[in-house]
Amino acid sequence: MPVRLPHPKRPRTPVRATAITLAATALLTTAVLATTAQAKTFPACKKGCTYKTIQSAVDASGKGDTVAVKPGTYNEGVIVLGHKHDKLTLKGSPNDPNKTKLIQKGLHGSPAQNAIAVSGANNVRLTGFYGRDFKANGFYVENANGYKLDHLIAQHDGEYGLFAFNSIGGSMTDSTAFYFNDSGFYVGQTPVQSHPKRTKISNVTSDDTGNPGRPNASFPVAVVANVSGLPGLKFTRPKWTVPIDSSIGLIRSRVPIETPPEVISTSADASAVRT
Repeated sequence: MPVRLPHPKRPRTPVRATAITLAATALLTTAVLATTAQAKTFPACKKGCTYKTIQSAVDASGKGDTVAVKPGTYNEGVIVLGHKHDKLTLKGSPNDPNKTKLIQKGLHGSPAQNAIAVSGANNVRLTGFYGRDFKANGFYVENANGYKLDHLIAQHDGEYGLFAFNSIGGSMTDSTAFYFNDSGFYVGQTPVQSHPKRTKISNVTSDDTGNPGRPNASFPVAVVANVSGLPGLKFTRPKWTVPIDSSIGLIRSRVPIETPPEVISTSADASAVRT
């Protein structure tokens, strides 16, 4: 009779380890593919693009996406709202912001307030835009953990040119702001932080002369911050057309400002410490 050999037992541990490794690899690959799939570009222009307005492209975008705005003049104020838009990039013409303009003419409500407003979205980048004649500010960020404003031009808006309120870890660089009722560049009410994240203002230009209505009424750059937030601020390579001893104002505040930034009294600048 033939001899039956016992069926060999398969080692369980190596098989289990291999299964776990394969599963982990599959999950990692899926995550990478999902991240790649999520990073999309949404072109906006008046003719020839799927999105005829910047706002419609922003509304369709998500985390990590790019809204690429072609040169032209757009009569709209853009709002980027919520964490759905974390790490969004709005890109106009960084090499020449004058080519991609946002102009306020006859707008009403929220779109009339700011050329671009970012609220509650982290690490959003605005680059390559010109904003003019908006009722509140040129480019505005609030309640954000990280932001990047660069290669922007703000002219003759209501209060401030580039304004960050209740936000941390941001930057304003390579930008110009002029002809305002208040400051060209404004960092407002930086939250208290146990380990402050640095806010950087670098290579900015502010001209408070020649406004036929009213020149900048305050400082080209003003900072309103909780005392603990001040060490996290860094200025490098500023360019002013006013004497340096009157160009930067620091308002030290221990109590958070609860009124909306649009209605904060500019008379508070009278108590600023000039450095």
